[in-house]
Amino acid sequence: MTKRKKKGTDDLVLSKNLKAIRRMYGVTIRDLAKIAGVAPSVIQSWKDGHVPHSIRSVAKIARYYKPTLGTTLKSILFEEVEEW
Repeated sequence: MTKRKKKGTDDLVLSKNLKAIRRMYGVTIRDLAKIAGVAPSVIQSWKDGHVPHSIRSVAKIARYYKPTLGTTLKSILFEEVEEW
């Protein structure tokens, strides 16, 4: 089993976007975890710059915020919030 390499938080746009979403909507890591269907520790690891193991979980967050932010899976992973 190969260990996933941790990227720096500056390199992972998802980390920045989760922080921005939390700030804009006043949601907690626990709130995002409920939306994504994962444990809060998973969201924390993404916030800390770890690469997500499940794209489906990230997609659930993107879909949840699509009506207000226009997010897609691609945008939440690769475009910083200011570009939305």
